[in-house]
Amino acid sequence: GYVPHAAAQVLAGQRTRIVGLVIPPNRQHLPSHLFLLPLMEGLLHVVQEHGLRLLIDSPGDDPHTRTYLDLVRAKRLDGLIMFEPRSDDPALQALVDDGFPVVLIGDLPGADITSVDVDNRAAARTAVEHLLQLGHRHICCITNAPRSSFTATAERLRGYQDALEAAGIALSLIHISEPTRLRR
Repeated sequence: GYVPHAAAQVLAGQRTRIVGLVIPPNRQHLPSHLFLLPLMEGLLHVVQEHGLRLLIDSPGDDPHTRTYLDLVRAKRLDGLIMFEPRSDDPALQALVDDGFPVVLIGDLPGADITSVDVDNRAAARTAVEHLLQLGHRHICCITNAPRSSFTATAERLRGYQDALEAAGIALSLIHISEPTRLRR
């Protein structure tokens, strides 16, 4: 029935056995995010299988919030998974410079960080091509984040534009919106 004292283990140089997951900063976006819940379920299964814990954090709407950076520097995490990393997140580069283990779910072009992602540009292009094959000619691209913050948004817009240009169709509509809370 003995349970080691977590703080004492950290002081003794042992691991915390806690992995952090940093989720998107806009919490209003969470209920409508189709990929996040299955991702969290999968991560929980894997970490529990390995005797680890998962700590979930969100920096909030301020890109300069340092909550997870403070957790890492206080040695409360052994590794970090960043979901939809922001290109304007100064704490992320600080972690990489410190040699802390980080994995991105999403991509940051030019960053030398391990990442897992889909080809957003090809996926958007395929979706638009499918709509074109069905005979649609006025296709709107609606994003839920500014292009400058999330690489996936910019890549999806490029795929949308690629498909329309290849079909000889002038760009239709692009609507960049802020994520909204689902109404029940």
